[in-house]
Amino acid sequence: MMKKKYIAIALLLFLCSCGSDDSMSSFSPESATSSSSSEGNIDLNNTLSSSSVAETVQNSSSSRSSFTRFNEKDSVIVDSEGNVYPVVKIGKLWWTTKNSKIRRDGGSCYQDKDENCEEYGVLYSFNEASRGCSFNNGFRIPTKNEFEQLLEAAGESKEERSVNLRSTEWSNGKDALGFSAKEGKYGMVGIAFWSSTMNPYSSYESYFLFITDDSADLYGDNRKRAFYVRCVYKSEE
Repeated sequence: MMKKKYIAIALLLFLCSCGSDDSMSSFSPESATSSSSSEGNIDLNNTLSSSSVAETVQNSSSSRSSFTRFNEKDSVIVDSEGNVYPVVKIGKLWWTTKNSKIRRDGGSCYQDKDENCEEYGVLYSFNEASRGCSFNNGFRIPTKNEFEQLLEAAGESKEERSVNLRSTEWSNGKDALGFSAKEGKYGMVGIAFWSSTMNPYSSYESYFLFITDDSADLYGDNRKRAFYVRCVYKSEE
């Protein structure tokens, strides 16, 4: 009888140990996204249960009845507040070509003027940024790796990438890929877009794409900074 009791206790300890390992693994940066980037990616929307939800939904059938997969024949998408965005395919990635304008539960306008949100889009902190991609169709905040793919498609040098990503309305921009970046109004020269990727060497920095008159590259900055948002969808081709 005593032997059976010891076996039962050992089995219980084994099961508890397995459960603990599983719960911890869900918080590892590497498991947060299927991106090939080595940096960790986190859930920008605190209401989601996992940082991998957006990419999981995109690549597999969703159990949420409200989810509608993006139709790649469409030339525009509409966000949760009715704002319309043209989209363009660059490589295997679809990008919105206007800055997100969703203002529900977060975000701000440059100089607190509504007309600046309408003209340039909404400014988000890192923790607010996922709200700018509330399309519920597979579009989400791009990873650092996906911004790197965009830069690679735009050219070999920082200068060439800048010219090809900038709208023709901005200086000498050629807008060769249709990304149509316009100089934003938020207290600095150029425009910055949040990625979903944290800097693994800093407890307070995350990566963003920064485009100026003569450069386009990725940098890290404090997550409390306010930047714009573009959304991305990965083609199944």
